[in-house]
Amino acid sequence: MSKKTMENLIESNLNELRRSIADFQKKYRRGNEEISLVAVSKTQSAAKIKKVYDLGLRKFAENYLQEAEDKQNELKDLEIEWHFIGKIQSNKTAYIANNFSWVHSIERQKIALRLNNQRSESLPKLNVLIQLKLPGEKKSGILPEELSELCKEVLKLEKLRLRGVMYFPPKVDSFEENRANYLKVINLAKPLKFIDTLSMGTSSDYESAIAAGTTMVRLGTTIFGPRVQ
Repeated sequence: MSKKTMENLIESNLNELRRSIADFQKKYRRGNEEISLVAVSKTQSAAKIKKVYDLGLRKFAENYLQEAEDKQNELKDLEIEWHFIGKIQSNKTAYIANNFSWVHSIERQKIALRLNNQRSESLPKLNVLIQLKLPGEKKSGILPEELSELCKEVLKLEKLRLRGVMYFPPKVDSFEENRANYLKVINLAKPLKFIDTLSMGTSSDYESAIAAGTTMVRLGTTIFGPRVQ
């Protein structure tokens, strides 16, 4: 694919996505609430990120630290708000703490503590989310009964700002099943009055997430096209 064809495809995808999000907001009576759009740029090139940036998007998410570091170095002159959404290893927390604005995947007090202790005093607070999973799900995340206690511990950390929760639903067959899973997580988060961010919704199910009430969607292939392996 030529560079021009790639750029045209990304622009078309992003324009269509923005229209879809606006349509879904209207369809599900979300009013003028802001739904943040985060471009998941794992396995995508710096050139593609630059194109999306030029089209007005500023939030980009990465899963893998070495890949993210390379792109951040290449794109250091751009005012990108970097989000880390992958599993966090203890020996990688120092870089994450100082080179990202958001971390979505907190699931251990130890990791939160390391991020806090290693965050530079010269930087604003690091926005963090706790990753949840529902009973029976095998992916990363904490169970609902652990949420309140972990929130209490994270809220004590002065260099972190706990914003809410992140959730990856299991693959299911229907819109209604997806929406139901998102609603379960949102209802678990509602009693926590400090929460202002629900990071829920991917390229395959963001309509159901918007219908349920998400405030932030994380979309990759919908913007960039198929991932490059």
